[in-house]
Amino acid sequence: MTLGHSTRLIAVAFALAGPFGLASQPSWAEPTQGWKSYIERDYQAAEKHWRTDVARGNPNGAFGLAILAERAGDAKGATEWYEKAALGGVPSAQVLTGQRYAEGVGVERNPVRAYAWFARAMAAGVPNAEKLRDRLAATMTPSQIKEADALAETLAKP
Repeated sequence: MTLGHSTRLIAVAFALAGPFGLASQPSWAEPTQGWKSYIERDYQAAEKHWRTDVARGNPNGAFGLAILAERAGDAKGATEWYEKAALGGVPSAQVLTGQRYAEGVGVERNPVRAYAWFARAMAAGVPNAEKLRDRLAATMTPSQIKEADALAETLAKP
């Protein structure tokens, strides 16, 4: 049995983020009904639950909506939802947002913004974030790195 693209994407996100994958707010510690619906392939129900989560201020709902957008082939929409989740403090979304800016997926390529998101994920304790940041830094100018460090300080401070 082969994994679908979105299932692989989720697996990669959690592998990158390890135990720090979702925002660690107490009310968000348990998987949402959205994930249960998603696993059961009831994507309409998953979307409904995640939109409710977002309306309640739960950034994990934005992460779920990003997965749905990715599944639908909407790279721009997925990036927008990943960044909303990242701004809400979801470490796996911070890594994925960084990757999308680094590669120009759904957004214009922006190494400064990518570096800043990798730095935020690194600060959240995400395994591999430092390696991703450093690999990108090797392609950047010192002034870009300085700008990215300043930007990282302003991002994802819920």
